[in-house]
Amino acid sequence: MAAENTKEGKWRRRTGGAALGAIAASFFLPPLITLGSPTLWGLGGVFLGLALLGLYNLAVLPAGQVDPEMKWLAWIFGGLALCTIVYSAVDASNNSIAFNERCKSLQTEMLTAVQVKGETVAPDKAHDVFDALGCRPQFN
Repeated sequence: MAAENTKEGKWRRRTGGAALGAIAASFFLPPLITLGSPTLWGLGGVFLGLALLGLYNLAVLPAGQVDPEMKWLAWIFGGLALCTIVYSAVDASNNSIAFNERCKSLQTEMLTAVQVKGETVAPDKAHDVFDALGCRPQFN
């Protein structure tokens, strides 16, 4: 019970919900991550890690051992993490729309052999490309 009253115990209690959020994110985000920029996702993760490290130091270490600039650095890195992750999500969302349009055109080519750019595309080719891209059927 005494461990719950330490600064580290309070930090664990306050941030315990982050584990549940990470579990949910690991289930729902992979399709979005594959369509986004790996560089932006990586930068967002690095900035988020640095921000959490700074916030952890602010919350757990005694006041005399923490630099006053640490608070500002933690907030700056947190803001950078938020900006890069949101931009990555928007970029991935836009790429998803373009990807779905490409899959829809491949599906149309696959179901009806049509002329694309002056050449007849056989349904076999369209099917192979559709499958290789990991497209799912488009219903709209």
